[in-house]
Amino acid sequence: MLSLSDYRYITPKKMLNYLSVWYPRSRKKININAYPSHIFLEPTSRCNSNCRLCPSGGGIRSSFPQGDLTFANAKKIIDTNKEYLFSISFWNWGEPLLNSDIFSMTGYAHKCGIKTALATNLHAFHDGMIEPLFACGLDDLNVSCHAASSETYTQYQPGMSFDTLQNAVDLIAQTKRRLRRSRPVIHLTFAITKKNRHEIREMNALCARFRARPNMYYASLNLRFCKNSDEIQKRIEEWTPDPTRGIGMPGKISYYSTAANTGILPPTYSCCTDPFTTMVIRWNGDVSACCTDYHGHALGNALSQDLKEIWNGRSYVDLRRFIVSGGKTEIDPSAPCNGCVML
Repeated sequence: MLSLSDYRYITPKKMLNYLSVWYPRSRKKININAYPSHIFLEPTSRCNSNCRLCPSGGGIRSSFPQGDLTFANAKKIIDTNKEYLFSISFWNWGEPLLNSDIFSMTGYAHKCGIKTALATNLHAFHDGMIEPLFACGLDDLNVSCHAASSETYTQYQPGMSFDTLQNAVDLIAQTKRRLRRSRPVIHLTFAITKKNRHEIREMNALCARFRARPNMYYASLNLRFCKNSDEIQKRIEEWTPDPTRGIGMPGKISYYSTAANTGILPPTYSCCTDPFTTMVIRWNGDVSACCTDYHGHALGNALSQDLKEIWNGRSYVDLRRFIVSGGKTEIDPSAPCNGCVML
């Protein structure tokens, strides 16, 4: 949603487009005569970490090819949609800092009047990145932390250094104060699990130390990517805060952080909004239904098609119809919406 602090990115055309996206969504209309106002743009599908609750970190291979988004292709996507795009989140399944053009991409989007956000584990961060990080006009920096101690951190990301992460965040925070900058806003992200829930108080203290904002949510587990029930049960027992709350709906697995990971959706929940409001663009231009589509079910390609054409193409419309109907209409069997708890 738009906030008052985002006024710098608002234009009449963007606001009209934004309302044209959200009104049909509120009325559950499956055809949207507008462009998406927000997109996820994947800088790379490569990752340098091994997070225990991520399919890539868990060693689950994706059928989607690995690669990097080029600056030329990022520029093409931005140029053809900058009149309508309000914000871009530069992340998806890979680690953005592995792409050497990441700050050029975020900087170009900023120059085009688009709000930018970046999510990173900071494993690839080094001192030479400080200058381009602050020069690119980045609005939000989301750091994957998931712990407040070295012991807990290495449980979730074996072999990685919590001290190295803290030193990187400290350098960014100190530079921000020295330059007297208000942006980027630093967010420390914590996926709450059985193994780190005892550190919630310390997590807040860590955020206060770096003048960062805490982003806490119940771990999603991404169990939809597990191939057998034994593996699913093992992960539930090992990581879910309450082992009895891993599966809350018959025949469905809770991988979203809904209702404290019980798998039971809030009373005010109507339906998944992603295919109505947001577009995910992979490094090669393929468009996915949402950010949980690990294997890449393509709904179109942003490098060869107009986003509005994809947005109202048959694949997208079928997904919306499927969601609005509560899963009662036909859909491509490989679509990620099949078996999704958010229906």
